[in-house]
Amino acid sequence: MGACYRIGYIIVRFFESPANLTADTPMLRTTSIIAWMLLLATPIASARVIDDFTVGGIALEDHYINGYATASQTDLDPAHVAGGRRTWRYDVGKMHNVTPPETAVVRMGVTTEPSPRYFYDADDGLTAINFSLLYDAGVGNGVGPGLALDFAAEGHNAIAIDFEFANFDDDNGYFNVGFRDIANTFNRWTPIPNSATPFRIVAPLRDNLKSATSPLKLVWIGTGNGYMFGSYAISRIITASTADFNADGVVDGADFLVWQRHAGSNAPANSNATGDADLDGVVDADDLTFWRLAAESAGAGLQSLPEPASGLLATAAIIAAIIAASAVRSRRPRLVSKAR
Repeated sequence: MGACYRIGYIIVRFFESPANLTADTPMLRTTSIIAWMLLLATPIASARVIDDFTVGGIALEDHYINGYATASQTDLDPAHVAGGRRTWRYDVGKMHNVTPPETAVVRMGVTTEPSPRYFYDADDGLTAINFSLLYDAGVGNGVGPGLALDFAAEGHNAIAIDFEFANFDDDNGYFNVGFRDIANTFNRWTPIPNSATPFRIVAPLRDNLKSATSPLKLVWIGTGNGYMFGSYAISRIITASTADFNADGVVDGADFLVWQRHAGSNAPANSNATGDADLDGVVDADDLTFWRLAAESAGAGLQSLPEPASGLLATAAIIAAIIAASAVRSRRPRLVSKAR
């Protein structure tokens, strides 16, 4: 572990109690800045792209009176589409007590205009049902490694879905985000909020986010019963760490500051943007512990980086010592001389 990371880590551990970490004091503000500087960019493994929708344009359309719409796209660039393959499948359902016209359709596909995206648009009263967009390198549930996504080795524990917008007829829509490893299948029923601006939904690999898993064979998004009355667009699907609160691809002091600003508050569902690393809806000490473990794991990779200048380390050590001494002095009783 690099010396620069070690000093930053020690400073953060020194003030690890949630009360100290959330108090608004000059000492804490100084500590936070130093921790941020000294932790620097502690890189986790680069995000693995599941799909960035820059290749393989396609437009699908299914009428309510038709059967399933299906398509398989092969020989796509695996740098942009995991496994080099997309498999589409969906049917069309309707709202209760609604009889849509025969011309009503659900559209979806991939376009690069006005920007690379997966788009979805359902005419009034319609929704895709039994829908899946599957990434499996063509093996399905059969024998073979499939995508061979090793989350544990990469320091990731979730799939991140970046939306450009979502506009559902109800308050939100729902996705089923699924994973399969060698022996098990995991499904997460994930609400998608309405938003006119970009946002991220994080789907953890397992409920116990700290647990490792065998390499994944396949990943899919979709819905069984529907509840996607409206439209949305997705700009990319990638692997991620839930401790990367600001979604910049590194677990570092900047993420600690996100946690600090929101500690004690409720968090949006299925979002780590305010510091909710375990996605339980509350930003608390458990999320700090999760961040610390992720940063510690990522910091091991700094051994390959050049050590910072000795002057910087010496300065940092002096500043850390001053902060610690200030904390001790602030707890000492003040002596008042008596008037003669």
